[in-house]
Order: sequence, then C-alpha cells, then structure tokens
Amino acid sequence: MLKTRNYALEEMDMEFPYLTLEGAEYLTNLGVRGVGIDQLGIERGNKDHPTHKQLFNNDIPIVEGLELNDIDEGRYNMVGLPLNISDVEAAPMRVVLIEFRVEDLVLR
Repeated sequence: MLKTRNYALEEMDMEFPYLTLEGAEYLTNLGVRGVGIDQLGIERGNKDHPTHKQLFNNDIPIVEGLELNDIDEGRYNMVGLPLNISDVEAAPMRVVLIEFRVEDLVLR
C-alpha cells in the first residue's frame, strides 16, 4: 500500500504523486503480489502506461483510490472484493486490511 503525501487532501490534485516505471520494476523485483495507492491512478499522464504494463505483465494487480487516512504504517494482509461486473477493465472494490502482528502468530 502506498500512502502518499496527498492522502488527506479533500480536492483532487492533478499533480498527484504516482509510481514511476523504476518504482514498478523495484516492486516487481521484490516479489510483491499487488500494489495499492491512495490516488486515483498509479501513474500520471505517462504515454503508453509503462507502470501499468510493468505490473500487469508480472501478474501484479493494481488497486487505486484507496482511503488510507486512518491506516498506520505497518504490515497488513489485504483482501479485495470486487463487484462482479461483466465486460469491464476495472470495477469498484471493497478492500479490507488485516493487520499482521507477530504476537498473534502461533509457533509449532
């Protein structure tokens, strides 16, 4: 989850922070299984959408427009439940973050 400096703005800032191709390559090399951001887009005005392509070509889904105002830095499991809408490239989604806490682990 990428919580940007503009997460708490009440109006859309067309100069919003975004993920660069280099950032997407870095996340791909880390082995992330998904990327979420609190902006309406993961990239801004990039011709041919290289950030999207880098992530999608590596089977890394993108979740945009997250409400992260009350989310603290930490480790979370994310569950995304998209609406079942046919013949679209994207859909609204209910996202649930489950905090990962070491003290909740049971060692066997």
